[in-house]
Amino acid sequence: MASPLWRATAFVQRHRTGLLVGSCAGLFGAQILYHLFPDPVVRWLYQYWPQGQPAPLSPKLQRLFQEVLQDIGIPSDHGNKAFTTFTFLPVSAGFPRLPAGAVVGIPTSFLDDSVTKTDHPVIVHGQRVDWKSPEGTWLKYTLTLSHDAQKLALAREVMYLESSTAVLQTLPAPACLAGTWTLSISAKHALGLYGGPMNLRVAFNLVAAVVGFVAYAFSTDSLTYTLEA
Repeated sequence: MASPLWRATAFVQRHRTGLLVGSCAGLFGAQILYHLFPDPVVRWLYQYWPQGQPAPLSPKLQRLFQEVLQDIGIPSDHGNKAFTTFTFLPVSAGFPRLPAGAVVGIPTSFLDDSVTKTDHPVIVHGQRVDWKSPEGTWLKYTLTLSHDAQKLALAREVMYLESSTAVLQTLPAPACLAGTWTLSISAKHALGLYGGPMNLRVAFNLVAAVVGFVAYAFSTDSLTYTLEA
């Protein structure tokens, strides 16, 4: 009776094309999903909830966001919506030209006093931060961006949404998976590994997976650098 490993290997051999297409489609869909439905997904992940209630966008942050849109030349009703996040950097998702629109998460730390006014103590290296001490003051300064830096951070996210680069950033993962799969099969055929021991093919597959991951990391960093240049 064949072992489960041999049955799994035989199944992969019979349906490897379908598995490859399904895996690539799954990777692409997982990365594009929150861009197609940004309002419920991204808000659920990054919404700032003080005292058990979602924090509304403060007038100061709303003015900052509208100022960024005006500087870029984007109408306020173009499909970009802002909300308050708990992160220290802005987040964004969506496509402004689609009916679902796009969302931009503005950190609550963009408010000058929000870093120190928190319901929970901030612990660094096991010690509670004293915001009135010299160390606490320096930490507050490092966590609070200037007005121009805040505008630059928000403008980067808005331009990221307007240029629809999210589609490009979803391509490296499925492309590297398909490339690694195809090249590894071709290499095993060329080297005659299918006629050799199974352990040798397993070792070759592990090496191919590592090479594929390195290619994915390099292509992702290169794409990010190109888009931000």
